[in-house]
Formats: sequence, C-alpha cells, structure tokens
Amino acid sequence: MSNNDSSKTLDQIITPAIHQVLAGSDYNIFVYGHSSSGKSHFIVGYEYEQISDLGLCLAAEKGFIEALGSNSSYQDSQNDEHRIGMGFSIFGFRNNTAFDLLNGRIEYLIREGSDGKTHLRGETELLHSGKEERAAVAKEKINAIISQTHSPRIGGKMIFVDLAGAEYQQIQGMEVSTVEQTSRERQEDRQINTNLLALKEVMRAWSAGRTRIRFRSSPLTMVLQEHFTGCSKGASAMIVNLASTSDQYSATLNCLKYGSLIIVARLKN
Repeated sequence: MSNNDSSKTLDQIITPAIHQVLAGSDYNIFVYGHSSSGKSHFIVGYEYEQISDLGLCLAAEKGFIEALGSNSSYQDSQNDEHRIGMGFSIFGFRNNTAFDLLNGRIEYLIREGSDGKTHLRGETELLHSGKEERAAVAKEKINAIISQTHSPRIGGKMIFVDLAGAEYQQIQGMEVSTVEQTSRERQEDRQINTNLLALKEVMRAWSAGRTRIRFRSSPLTMVLQEHFTGCSKGASAMIVNLASTSDQYSATLNCLKYGSLIIVARLKN
C-alpha cells in the first residue's frame, strides 16, 4: 500500500474522528488481512522522520498533539477549567494474557471484575513485614495528593486493533496455511481462530442490532466490549488489506466478507 493510500485513509477515517474523540467519543479502527499484506506497517508506518511516511497510529497521535496545542483545556458547567491530556499504550494478546509492549512486556491476566467490566490484572504485591505502617503511610500520601489535585477522568479513546492474518481462518473446511508448525504454534493458532470467530460473531450481532451480544466468547472480545458499547456516541471502521494476486483469491474474498460486517453496522446505525 502506497503512502498516497495511507494519506487518503488518514483524511477519510482518522482526521474526522480526532475532534470526536476529544469531545468524549470512542473510535475503533480494525485492520484486517492475510499475513504480509501490510497490516502492521499500515498502522505503524515505515519511516518516522518523514510525516508522509507515518502509519495511521502515529499520524493520529500527531493530529491529537496538534489539536491539543490549540485547545488543551475546557470549562465545565461550573466554569471550572480542566486541562486535557493524552495517554498512549500498546498491548499484545496471547491466549488469556496481555503484554504491555511499552513497559518491558509486563504480563496481565484478562479478567472480568465485579463491576462487569474487563480488567487487565497484574501480579499482586504482598507486604511481608511492617504492612500496617506501610499501609498507613501510603494512605496518608494518597490523601495528601487527592486534597491537592483533581483525579484524572478518561474521556474519549481511539483504539487501533491489528488483527491476526486472515489465513488463520478456515475456508471451506480447509486450512489455507500449510506451513509445518509446532504444538505451541498450533495452540496459538487455535486461540487466534477463536478470537477471530468471536469477533466476527460480535460484529454480526452488533450490526443486527441485537441487545444480547456474546462478548465473553474470547479474551479479545472481552477487552473490546467496553469500546464496542462505548460507540453509542462514537463509531468503528474496518480497514481491509488485500492482495492483487490470483492465488490469494479465496483469502481476499474472505477478507472482504469479514470487513463488510462493519459496513453493515455503519449503515444500520
């Protein structure tokens, strides 16, 4: 995919969503296609020195920074001024585990909390000695901080999802990929299939306007549940990377069918 294609996608999908996200909306961008179709490069980019070579994710970040530079605060109904900031995180998912790719690949378990929301839970730290004293000091420090500052509130979010290659999906009961794999790789592929199938069913139910959607079918859809349900005042987009070679006809057709689910949802909404 050329830089010109990236610029068109940025202008048509990303740029209009920046002000929506700053206003508090959620915006999901799914990128799908078979391996080596350029999904990851399309999101991240090839070169970081030239603005025209930035991927969608970094270009969106640049757009947010520019927008915040001219409008970095707002006033609420009480005329109190609040500053607007931006956070950035990248997670990889494998089975029921999430990896923080910007923080030494720290592992988090994907769990549903008592509040019904999905949380990424890290290791629990136990205090072996002096726990009462440490707890008292920690509480005192926290109270001092809270009394001097306002707690941050998360507003809108822009989520980029780099989906696994389409060749992991089964087409007419046959695996497209014939590469010899280890048992661990086959297990990971089965989990990828589960995630892709679960996401497809969620999109199908969402596009049909069903009130009951099975987000618990896979770790991926559990994590994305909050962002799907938050789209009542936002939107989602599916970017499909395709190959022009005839031997990839089945994979290309499958990718188009998968991507059409978001289009149907957009038309119905």
